Amino acid sequence: MKQFIQKHQEILLICLISLVVRLIIMPFTQSNDADATSRVFIARELMDNFRLIMSGHWAPIHHYFNALSLLVINDNVYGPKVLNILFAVASCIPLYYFTKKEFNKQGALFVALIYSFSPVVFKNSFLAMAEVSYAFFVLLSMYFLSMGIRSQEKIKYAIFAGLSITIAGGVRYEAWELMALFFIVLLLFKQWKMVIPFVLFALIFPVYWMIGNQIEQKDFLYSFNHARYWAEMFSGYNVNVTEAEQIKRLAFFPTSWMLMLTPFISLILIFTLLKKAFTKKINRALLIWLMPFIVIMITYIYSAYKGTLFTQHRFTITLVLLSVPFFALFFENENNIKIKRIIVFILIASMVPLSFYWPKILPYKQINKYSYSYFWAFENSLNIEKNDAIPFIRDEETQAVLSSIKFQLNPKKGIILDFIGWDKTYYIALNSKASYKDIFMVDGTTLEIYRDVLSNFLKVHPDGLIMIKAFSSLDNICHSKGALLEIENVPYGLYLEKCLDFSDIKLFRYSVKQKDWIEKYKTENPNAEGITKTIKNTAYWENSIRSNDSWLEEVEIKAKKRNISNDEMIKLDAQWMVDEELLKSKKDSI
Repeated sequence: MKQFIQKHQEILLICLISLVVRLIIMPFTQSNDADATSRVFIARELMDNFRLIMSGHWAPIHHYFNALSLLVINDNVYGPKVLNILFAVASCIPLYYFTKKEFNKQGALFVALIYSFSPVVFKNSFLAMAEVSYAFFVLLSMYFLSMGIRSQEKIKYAIFAGLSITIAGGVRYEAWELMALFFIVLLLFKQWKMVIPFVLFALIFPVYWMIGNQIEQKDFLYSFNHARYWAEMFSGYNVNVTEAEQIKRLAFFPTSWMLMLTPFISLILIFTLLKKAFTKKINRALLIWLMPFIVIMITYIYSAYKGTLFTQHRFTITLVLLSVPFFALFFENENNIKIKRIIVFILIASMVPLSFYWPKILPYKQINKYSYSYFWAFENSLNIEKNDAIPFIRDEETQAVLSSIKFQLNPKKGIILDFIGWDKTYYIALNSKASYKDIFMVDGTTLEIYRDVLSNFLKVHPDGLIMIKAFSSLDNICHSKGALLEIENVPYGLYLEKCLDFSDIKLFRYSVKQKDWIEKYKTENPNAEGITKTIKNTAYWENSIRSNDSWLEEVEIKAKKRNISNDEMIKLDAQWMVDEELLKSKKDSI
């Protein structure tokens, strides 16, 4: 045991540091991602009705991982957190030994630490997301490929590499492209003995999944086609794409990669590679391992621009794991090695804290003097709430609504949650402690497809809580008279009792009422003002302007003409809208 610790003390130290830091921070983290909540609920449903998943939108293996974590730790929040923390810590092991074998021992320690504390890895290790476990199996496959290339036991390591990448492919679809790239890596290294066993085992999951999709969905590529269909038909992601949005999509993944390694580390890495290239010291093996990173980066930029890949920092984890081993080249030259180590240790220690401040530190705001469109594009790429390394909800209203729901809710009662943001709505659902069966959520897509589901939900849950956001898609089909709320095309009325009232978010107790009761209530309260009524104030219009690209462009033009800031112009336009609404209501009352 003592000899084992001495032999592997560096990697053991890396894992210990990564684990301890995460366990200290874990109680202060909050699951603020909609997909993370959805994955937990899918795992819960899988536990209630276990089956072999053969088709679907998301790859299935991560659902099994989450179900296993909930079986061990029966908590929707902490079960998946612990699982992903273990995957994040374990990922350092194959990365360390891959870097040590392919690059150098001096840099392997720092490469593993950089990866572990990269904001995208650190953040996702606290969420029930698939990226961290997917990355572990990709790194494991890279390690086995490296071992096979430099070993006599080529077939064994090719099988291990194939099994690892096929598991990764069952967690996230990015691994499917990596399978092809790793196949090319083997060809470029002329590892003919490894090619066939690697391919045979790598294709296990893709073949299984495509056959399952064909049987159940009548489409071999259902997973990919459904994702494209969802983006085009429901999310509105590719509707009226502005020039600013196009710029953002082109700049997003290079910018994200830079932020997830930090500008300092990414610049050191780029400078080191360029120096080796200009001095002609970059060898063939390095170029072969660099190829997957370049291809994936180009694929990401193109897909983001075309609108088939959402601009989300969590996808950058693939770019990080493919590129970070090259940072070891910084330590290849042992000149000033002690100073290098000190500097890099400081940079690693600052990765998590600085993730909250890059939008304030980087000088991109100067772009606003020349073009608000370009400024908007880079500001959204640097969005602090999306690239920070510790997930949590900043909005006090959301916390207040959650506290009220937890205090008011009785077991088996229903919760209807209006859409108040992908992060906030799903955060409330996950942390309400209610069963997924007792929650109805309105997401950010069209409400039309949910009306029948809502009717069935109210039939099963005649009492509960309902959260409504002013002027939302749900609110727009709701009509209230006094304490009675009717929803278009829903054959029930809801009697409401107010629990919480903010300017735009309200929480009510509801009880389902039948047609006779509804008619009687209307007769007895003919002129009652609806309990859900909300006035469109300046805050509402400011949010409307900021979320509308074409309106923002008009504001930019007016701001330049008046020689005032965009923020000032937004406030002026918002106040003008309030005044117009007030004037209109006065005319209507005459």
